[in-house]
Amino acid sequence: MFGEKMLKGFIVAGFAAALLSTPALAAQSEESCYEIGYRYGKCATRVMLKDKCAQEDDVVIPDRCKGLKETEEGTRAGTREVFEAHGLKPKE
Repeated sequence: MFGEKMLKGFIVAGFAAALLSTPALAAQSEESCYEIGYRYGKCATRVMLKDKCAQEDDVVIPDRCKGLKETEEGTRAGTREVFEAHGLKPKE
């Protein structure tokens, strides 16, 4: 009985460690909502302009950042950067 519980504990711990070692998940858990929004804005704008999104910018906004002013500000900054790089002027 004790050995079985211990084995299950190791499996759960190993699974959790594997999830946290995934670069995208680990990076998102450490990044500010502004930075996540910034990367999201860059990626979404590049895709909209028929360009490729850099793998490191292909993020999903986590629940902890949804609806926050800092996330929106980061998204706008990332969008602005891509527009300017393409010689376009974003709407303010």
